Amino acid sequence: MHRSPHGNGLITLFVKEQYRIIRDDLSGKRFRRKRFVPFMKYREILLLEELLDNLQPKQCLEWGSGYSTLYFPQFLGPEARWLAIEHSDEWAKQVNSLNGNSRVKTVGVPPKAFPWTDEHNDGAYADLADYVDYPGDSAPYDFILVDGRARVECLKRAYEWISDNGVVVLHDAMRPYYHPPLEVFPHQALFKIVGIGDKGLWFGGKGMPIETYLNVAQHQRLWKMHNRRRRT
Repeated sequence: MHRSPHGNGLITLFVKEQYRIIRDDLSGKRFRRKRFVPFMKYREILLLEELLDNLQPKQCLEWGSGYSTLYFPQFLGPEARWLAIEHSDEWAKQVNSLNGNSRVKTVGVPPKAFPWTDEHNDGAYADLADYVDYPGDSAPYDFILVDGRARVECLKRAYEWISDNGVVVLHDAMRPYYHPPLEVFPHQALFKIVGIGDKGLWFGGKGMPIETYLNVAQHQRLWKMHNRRRRT
């Protein structure tokens, strides 16, 4: 049985987020680096924190490593495993050097070709086939975060590899060329950041509504408050 995702009121979430923003403004980027806070909007971080806290996935996959690799596993149980796939060997080594969690692993899988050959400069499958396919041996996954290269191809694999009750998350979700692979997911929720180009988060699942793990309506109201202000 999952814990209720409806525990925090809208005002509580808003105040919590504003506190983090003010703290960040006062402390600067050094605070984020010290705490490994992902370079996402805090409203995005709140969504992912709530999702992981309620979903409690055992097997997690992330395409594209970074502070998110070091930060989000703290919301998982002791049996959970987090695998991050990174196309830059140098960055993968740096993330691993900062990692103190034995249940978290970043693997560098170099591209087959560079510069990228696709029209969007995101990386085609031919460029990054090994990077895209590497996690297949450990499937299925209960949580997948797509936040790296070749996202269209990664989303196709995510649909194949996500468990029936699992959730896939796409960062920078407002890029239109990412959207075709999303259509096959029967359960979806989209959060758009107005006025900042392609920013936003998309959630998809095969077997369970996103509302099972996330108070979608409440967070949509919170995002509307911020989108009206266009500053956070």
